[in-house]
Amino acid sequence: MKKIISLTINNFKNDNRVYRMAYALQEWGNEVSVVGLLKGDVAEHEVFKGISVHRMKLRSMSLPDNNKIFGMIKYMELFFKIIFQYRKKDIWHCNDFEAFLIGALAKITRPKLVLIYDCHEYERERNGMPKLLRLFVKVFERLTIPLAAEVITVGPSIKKEYERLYRLSNVHLVRNTPHLMPDEKHNKFRETFDIREDQKIFLYQGILTHGRGLDTLLETFAQRQKDDAVVVIMGHGILSEKVKQYAEKYPLIYFHPSVPYEQIYQYTSSADVGLNTVQNTSLSYYYCFPNKLFEYIQAQLPILTNDLPDCTALVTSNHIGHVIQHYSIPGFQEAIDEMMNMDLQLFKSALQKIKPQLHWEEEVKAMKKVYDPYLAG
Repeated sequence: MKKIISLTINNFKNDNRVYRMAYALQEWGNEVSVVGLLKGDVAEHEVFKGISVHRMKLRSMSLPDNNKIFGMIKYMELFFKIIFQYRKKDIWHCNDFEAFLIGALAKITRPKLVLIYDCHEYERERNGMPKLLRLFVKVFERLTIPLAAEVITVGPSIKKEYERLYRLSNVHLVRNTPHLMPDEKHNKFRETFDIREDQKIFLYQGILTHGRGLDTLLETFAQRQKDDAVVVIMGHGILSEKVKQYAEKYPLIYFHPSVPYEQIYQYTSSADVGLNTVQNTSLSYYYCFPNKLFEYIQAQLPILTNDLPDCTALVTSNHIGHVIQHYSIPGFQEAIDEMMNMDLQLFKSALQKIKPQLHWEEEVKAMKKVYDPYLAG
């Protein structure tokens, strides 16, 4: 039995990937804890669905958030506390660069520590990252990544980039897939919003923030003349209020708050088409491979996606949807009209074939191969 921590620099409130991986490690007979940051309405210590969680309490959390110097003070306090308490564990699973940087410094103090670097996105090219921070990540990732026993990424393009940039042979793909969902069709949205049967429901689900195409999507349905299609936007985030305002004003737009992970398939399967509208505003977004794509697949929803490499490849190679060719309101209108004229049943037949392959119970096998050499003995 190995003693493992899964380190994340957030409050571990809505991070399904971190939970799924930690639970898998525990199921394989290890002692596992998720270590995060105590921030917001969460407990310092709890057992979350069978996983021990410790959120680090920082004295510096009382300092203002919108100050770079105070932010560095908080990070340094977190750094010293985590290393002091957890440096003697066998394995650190580091989620994202900030966690890995702490892990790399911990390994310098204890060379026997095994580090797994889990890149949830293209870390050095995150959306909206200031130039100075981007340079910092580039420099320190290059310096510290040799300390990682293994590197995990979420998408094929990011995997290729890490192999190219750092000439690594230990980069592995573990996609952010959900658990296998039941073959059930629900009708939550029509029942909740009284949407007509002859109207197709286009669903956006996920974080409501900038860079995800929400502004263009909202204007597309606000300006749409035909009422053959509606959009349901389900999630939470800084754009929630804007979405609510559009939903109140325009009859083809509906807002639904996010729902617990265990219930998501009931809502996803209530739509007709799944939307992926992430904008190409950074290399991290350009190379993204969102978990919503796999949630749509599990719910057997045809997908309408922006033209992003991994997303387009998934949709076109498996014949499970359509690609938006022009990122603009007219381009969205055109893609929606094209989707409306397609036989969605053909996409659903293809979805039935790939659904058994693209879920966590299959994907966790790739994670097991990464960890096997370090769990033996």
